[in-house]
Amino acid sequence: MGSGWGKKFLYLAMTVFLAALVAACGGGGGGSSTATVTGSANFPVADNVLAKRVAAVATDAGVFVEAYSLDGKQVAQVNPTADTTLPENQRIYSYSIPGLKVNTDYVIKVRRGSQVLKKLIEKDSVVPGVVAGQTVDAITTAAVVVASQKLSTPEAPVVLGDPLPAGKTVGSVSATLVTIQPALIETSISAAVKGGRDALTDTSVSYANLYNMVVVAVSTPGVGSVDSVLSGGTAISVPLFNAEAPTAPAVFSNISSSSAGSIASSSGDAYVPPTSGTETAAMYVQQAKQYLAKQDIANANKCFELALAADSSSAEANVGGALTSGLMIMDDADFKAIAAKWEVVYPSVTQVMQGTSPVRLPFGNMTSLHFTGGQLTAAKRTAKTAALTTVASAPAAVKALAVIKELTALLPQQKTGFKSVAKELGLVPSTAPSVSEMQAMIDNVIIPRFDTIIARLQKAEAATNNSFTITAAMQGNPLYGQNVVLGTGEYYALDAALNAIQVLFKFSTAYSFDVPSGYTYDTIAQDPLAMINNSGVFVLKSDGKAKMAAGLDYARKATAKSILAFNEIKGRAYGVGAVDIATWTQTQKDDFTNALNNITTALAGPSTITIDGASIRVDLTKFFTNPLDRSNLPTFAYDVPRNASLSLKYMDPVAAEYPSPWDPNYMELTVCDVYPTSDLPDYTLNGILPGNSAASNVAGFNGILPMASGKLLSHRLYDYAAGVATDGTSVYVVDYNWTDNLCEIKKINPATGDVSTYATGSTWLGLIFWYQGQLYTVTESVSQTGASYGFAPVNVNGSTYTVGSPIQTIVPQNWYGITAVTANGTDIYYGTWWDSWDGFTFNHQYEVRKVSNGQDTSTGMHPTNRSDVLTISNGYLYAGSDKFDLNTKELVASYVDMGFKAFVGGYFYKVKNDRIIKFYGTPSKGLAKSLRFL
Repeated sequence: MGSGWGKKFLYLAMTVFLAALVAACGGGGGGSSTATVTGSANFPVADNVLAKRVAAVATDAGVFVEAYSLDGKQVAQVNPTADTTLPENQRIYSYSIPGLKVNTDYVIKVRRGSQVLKKLIEKDSVVPGVVAGQTVDAITTAAVVVASQKLSTPEAPVVLGDPLPAGKTVGSVSATLVTIQPALIETSISAAVKGGRDALTDTSVSYANLYNMVVVAVSTPGVGSVDSVLSGGTAISVPLFNAEAPTAPAVFSNISSSSAGSIASSSGDAYVPPTSGTETAAMYVQQAKQYLAKQDIANANKCFELALAADSSSAEANVGGALTSGLMIMDDADFKAIAAKWEVVYPSVTQVMQGTSPVRLPFGNMTSLHFTGGQLTAAKRTAKTAALTTVASAPAAVKALAVIKELTALLPQQKTGFKSVAKELGLVPSTAPSVSEMQAMIDNVIIPRFDTIIARLQKAEAATNNSFTITAAMQGNPLYGQNVVLGTGEYYALDAALNAIQVLFKFSTAYSFDVPSGYTYDTIAQDPLAMINNSGVFVLKSDGKAKMAAGLDYARKATAKSILAFNEIKGRAYGVGAVDIATWTQTQKDDFTNALNNITTALAGPSTITIDGASIRVDLTKFFTNPLDRSNLPTFAYDVPRNASLSLKYMDPVAAEYPSPWDPNYMELTVCDVYPTSDLPDYTLNGILPGNSAASNVAGFNGILPMASGKLLSHRLYDYAAGVATDGTSVYVVDYNWTDNLCEIKKINPATGDVSTYATGSTWLGLIFWYQGQLYTVTESVSQTGASYGFAPVNVNGSTYTVGSPIQTIVPQNWYGITAVTANGTDIYYGTWWDSWDGFTFNHQYEVRKVSNGQDTSTGMHPTNRSDVLTISNGYLYAGSDKFDLNTKELVASYVDMGFKAFVGGYFYKVKNDRIIKFYGTPSKGLAKSLRFL
């Protein structure tokens, strides 16, 4: 845990937790028999016509919002509140009409002088309480015209909002509205308008022409409403599209009452109400796709939701609703309310999709994913393709999880929004919510929302022969992109990913992570250890065990769905679907399957699984049923003392500031790192690793070597230590002075941190070690026959050094390089590494070799990780964090690797460019056996 831990925690609290929703939106009403309709009205200007621009006009004063019953009787009138932050001709008017009778159809009229907008609200939506979101604009007005056309006959024309003609009753009109489905008319017009000219068809062109006529009529002085034009008022000039060439530019035409009637009639004819729920859902899905093509997530989601209301079994509606409803969390009012507490301004999802915010597209130029030779890659289908990670070098169990993680790339994603000024200054607003508040929001809103998304994916999984195509246009790359097809395999994969995310949510809400009393987000950033070591942090909440148990259910579902996803995908031919593993061999597929089966077995209870050839007894259920808490953690401390004044100055746990060795006018910081100061209290981790102990080494490690202390260096090094050696008392490091193009050997007193220059030379050194009473280095020579390495003395004369001739030269035998060197008497030991290919992944191999009496041989000792330091003590060889018996060659202990660089006086040391850190020689804070350096 290093620099900036506190501030990273603050930002991740917003994005990792996704904690942005407060109380659920309430309808309420307490059983009231009346409804309150609320919404907004936006009068168009002539600029709003589709694909055309004409002059804007002045607006009239005095705005009224009126509610009419279907027989044309006014039942309510209110004055709206104007948004005075906008110019007058762009103001948005907010209204609230209380006391309306429920289960009744209404026509809302908004009047501003001669201007009139309309909206039809169907009786099914007028329920007790608040009926919110009733926007009135040119689109809703055009929809009322179409609905009026569908209700009219030559003998009895209907104008909704006006008195009914003879032969028409409120009951008959209301019954007909049910079959007409006015909401579908509104979304049809909206999809046509927002889809733009390029998306117009011979059907939707009628909607576009009607919309343009409404816009011009409402925005023209002396006209004000489309009804005025239809009833014989002033003629207007309207840009109209041609049904025979719908995507051609519009042409201005003079519109009188007769031609206006033709436009209205054409729109009425274009709209054919569906006769079943399946047809209704299909129409809404088609409209949703039109919105997605314009990256209009909000309206796409609305249409998918309407489709599901009409036919809950529609596979495409379930998939589309799942994807878009996840994105719509960002547009939730409660999300924005909590974001406001952080003083963060988030762009709308539509802004994100259309590229008007600094956030990438959620569908961001998706490509098919191909697994070739064990590696996950992206087929180059678009002009711009995001890089994907590789899982090639991981063991099978890790690959199984990593590949499923990569499949989550198919989910639309968002990045964080705009920072506030306070954030730019590194400060956190005083109004910022607590972690507990955000955890409550995850519990009450986010997890239920994800459960809904998962349920929708499951409906799509159950449907046969269905797919969902994410077009190139939806990806924001219509010219160069290619369509990506999601099928049952992808549905399973997304299902698995979301269940895995739910595991993380349950875990993140099961524990207390609140900032301790007496601290703020800003002050804890200066001293994160105060939170890490606080007794109230990382303790289970009262319902924590229940949440963790629920997490186990999600984990099992995630694994089961992963298996179903892989089984669905593994038999596909090359190029089929969004995920392609057709190039895998059968052995590779079997290996992957075995890894998934291992995870399934581990989540069922105590079991023995094999990872990289090692059999390990595990019980992963204990992670959930017997959760870890802070009693299972070691204690922690800073490696060097924190300076309170500097920490306040830099908003980080800072120990010191140094003039840079490169530029004395620039100050470099030493930011405290956090290390464990004790061993793990329970090696079984509450039963997750049954039978594991320091002696048994079941899990491949024998404990933590606790930090003892740390010292600031008296002089900061130019660079990180390139080579480290010790004579048993002092530590020597290679430091590159790039300014003077010299290599300096620095000598460090590990007890005090004092640094002095031991010698300087023009020959640049790499690895160094102590041998026969002086420093030696590793040289490298490259020729046409290959590389060879030598062990050469570093001869010091006064304050300078030179490199002598090698006393021993070795030629690599199937290894790539040397990582560390030490000596024992006249014998030299060195660490090597190489890679091997098993047909699925590259496996890193490590070995310790010995040069004795001129002979280069293998010791048979193979460290578990790369060893940057070697030393020998009383019959044991220490290779990094591993300890071997020098006689039997057996690995007798593996400790948590802290990046050790030297061993002095029974202690392990880590050297950085500004400090030296001391660690105990055993987990129980003892000394490693007395070391002999010869």
